[in-house]
Amino acid sequence: IAAAPLSAQGINGTWFTEFERQMRNQDGVVSGGDKTKAKITLEHKGDSLIGTWEIVPASGQPTPPARPLRGAFKDGKGTLVSEFDARRNINGEESVAKVTVIYDFTVSGDKLEGTSKTRSSDMEMPPRPFSAWREKQ
Repeated sequence: IAAAPLSAQGINGTWFTEFERQMRNQDGVVSGGDKTKAKITLEHKGDSLIGTWEIVPASGQPTPPARPLRGAFKDGKGTLVSEFDARRNINGEESVAKVTVIYDFTVSGDKLEGTSKTRSSDMEMPPRPFSAWREKQ
């Protein structure tokens, strides 16, 4: 029995990505912090795409709760949206803000490639590269 081709697999399954967990935007200059790994689990139904985003913690660290993802996928192109509360420090003042991250991507073999855009009610970061790879079975 031959393995199912990618077109049969579609986008369903488990993917992994690395991202900069902390971002800094000072006078329009964006810089990042340490890289962290996340596990993305996706399920495609019709044109809808749902899933979860779960940070893979460093050894000995607690696992943060998974964040829901929602979006659309058609003809190899997808969009996912994640909304969550983030702690912020602006000029020494701590606060919590609702943050939205939008991932626009295409599927290329066992990779998702595109951009992510992060925004809140009073801030928008420039688009940044986004990529993920499929978990090998």
